[in-house]
Amino acid sequence: MATIAKQSKFNKVSGSIYIVMSALGGVSGLILLVIFFPLGIFILICSFVTFIVAARTANQWTGSCPYCGYGQVAAVGPGTNCPSCKQRILLRGGGFFRLDELKGGA
Repeated sequence: MATIAKQSKFNKVSGSIYIVMSALGGVSGLILLVIFFPLGIFILICSFVTFIVAARTANQWTGSCPYCGYGQVAAVGPGTNCPSCKQRILLRGGGFFRLDELKGGA
């Protein structure tokens, strides 16, 4: 049976803040690139890394494992492995599903 996965409000808010910060950092880096080259390059690299972190954390879903019930499972992409039982869990439509449920098995 599928278990409900929730997208954390903290992850949505922090991801949005990181994206805004990386955009501001990118603009600042471009301005400083003209004035002081080394600092501009450093700020551009930092803003790019911040954007990558934001993209990863803004789409994180948490819930319990449909196999063993372990309650600390987090998925970023279409699926993940349970840290407790190591079974593959798929994220579909706001729920964590077992592989055999999606394949039509028992």
